[in-house]
Amino acid sequence: MPSANAALAAIFEDMARLTEVLGGNGFKVNAFVKAARVVEGLEQDVAGLSRAELVAIPGVGTGTADRMREFVDT
Repeated sequence: MPSANAALAAIFEDMARLTEVLGGNGFKVNAFVKAARVVEGLEQDVAGLSRAELVAIPGVGTGTADRMREFVDT
């Protein structure tokens, strides 16, 4: 797994845990967990994918794709 993917998966796992601890929306927690798993399973580097390519991946919605791009770009 490319290193950007590993870092991004860890970030999404942290976001899921923090959202859960803070009593956030369960659907958002599940979305963050799912995003972490999807990123871990990708063979290509997330850093090289466009927003449209990310959204085309099953389990990645527009909000998740936007967060992924934001993390990669900053």
